Amino acid sequence: MTAGVPPTGEVPPPSELFEMAGAELGILVAIGLLAFAIVLVLGLLTETLRFVFYDDLQTDTVRLIEPAKRRFGQATRLYVFKFGLGLLTVGPLAGLVVFFAVADIPVGPLVFVAAGLLVIGVMLLSTIVSRITGEFVVPTMVITDSGVLDGWRRFWPVFRGQLSQFGVYLVVHFLLLLAVGIARAILSVLVYGIVLTIGGVIALVIVFGVFGSVSAVTASPAALLVLGLLALVTLLIGWVLLLPVQIAVLTYVTNYEVAMLAACDEELRLRPATTTDADGGESAVVE
Repeated sequence: MTAGVPPTGEVPPPSELFEMAGAELGILVAIGLLAFAIVLVLGLLTETLRFVFYDDLQTDTVRLIEPAKRRFGQATRLYVFKFGLGLLTVGPLAGLVVFFAVADIPVGPLVFVAAGLLVIGVMLLSTIVSRITGEFVVPTMVITDSGVLDGWRRFWPVFRGQLSQFGVYLVVHFLLLLAVGIARAILSVLVYGIVLTIGGVIALVIVFGVFGSVSAVTASPAALLVLGLLALVTLLIGWVLLLPVQIAVLTYVTNYEVAMLAACDEELRLRPATTTDADGGESAVVE
């Protein structure tokens, strides 16, 4: 008997049951490891490109390979820091759930309120630390060519000395992101609406003009493959059309963040200061 569904009325012996379970467990473990590896690679790639972007802002040049190689160690340390921050965030929440699950404590409204306040506090603290790390500590790491903890040590006196300024920054930054998010959502609806409409018309032509009916399409693997590729291409076109907008928004917001950092501490200026030339242009001030 091979691994799979046994014939009706036949129960496999225990050895074969263990063999079937082991094979399925091995497949699940392999899928899990593959998913973890993909997430790990994408995470490291994202953090590396973040450092490359800040490096290009600092040098006012567009490069990819050389700064990626030079900043990969910093990106790895930042990724480990964020992973640890995530564990510190999830740990207390998971411990709270386990505590209430095993402890024989009456759960009343006050307990729910206290638990809710704890969850909100942990999530808020984690969000603030993550945002400060990404928006201020990472540029500090690029400027000082240091690690995450050294970057925090360099930035912490600045943050502690100007808490009110950073408080105002967080509020303004939130409102800015909210306005940008609303505008980008409206634009995304318009762009994807047009693109998906065109893709839908093409799909209808394929279904009824080429294959004749919906039933013929569902019965044909080739037709399903063509429609699947059409859907992927349609979504890709919409993403490409919106990509310049996303790059412009990211650049504007990032420049606002590094300008805030430079305003708080001139030594942490990522981009060189500029002066106005006689012809009205701007040139970098090199000291």
